[in-house]
Amino acid sequence: ATKWTATGTSTYELKNKANSAKGINANLRRNGSVGFACYSTATGKPLKLYKRVAGTIYYFTGAAEIGCNHPDAYNVAGKAPTCTEPGYTAGVYCPDCEEYISGHEDLEALNHENAYDVDGKEPTCTEPGYTAGVYCPDCEEFLSGAEEIAASGHDFDTNGVCTVCGAAIGMPGDVNGDGEINTLDGLMLLRHLNDWQVNIAVPNAMDVNADGEVNSLDGLMLMRYLNGWEVTLGKTN
Repeated sequence: ATKWTATGTSTYELKNKANSAKGINANLRRNGSVGFACYSTATGKPLKLYKRVAGTIYYFTGAAEIGCNHPDAYNVAGKAPTCTEPGYTAGVYCPDCEEYISGHEDLEALNHENAYDVDGKEPTCTEPGYTAGVYCPDCEEFLSGAEEIAASGHDFDTNGVCTVCGAAIGMPGDVNGDGEINTLDGLMLLRHLNDWQVNIAVPNAMDVNADGEVNSLDGLMLMRYLNGWEVTLGKTN
């Protein structure tokens, strides 16, 4: 394009170079002792004029063309990419040029590039486990798997020894530790459940259903056992 200098009393039509139908808002004012220059009424910055076709003037506001020294430029913080969204580096933005003059480079989304496999863990009698899974440290969460597996609970034999882990709690239901399960044990357990001060010889034996808690379900199971119901002490029936 050929640079155009507006002199004398000639009249020119100014159009937006990016969108000639949009037009611009500008004033002509004296620039030194010779000729005129075109300035934006919005920013007061000079606009450089170029002749593209006869009778039509286009303007261009790029920094290189108008020699902007970026007096109003400011820093813009960067944005770290996530696994699902891109980011960008920090940069310097010039509102007069309407563009970044440094930095602000695009950063691609991470797409879980640091994800890794995590082995599963088998549950024990007292602690839950979980299935194998894929963990993303950037998202700080599992992408798949890692489903919880409930604790299996003890499987006590008639001597109160777990057939799985070997834990011994004494014979379930033998609350007074005399080697028998009878109404005395039931009475002591019910009194304990009703907050009586009872000297329990074998506290673990009160967990009749071996679910890790001592509550009314244990009292109910022991009463059913003592009344001839078909229940298996040391297991959740």
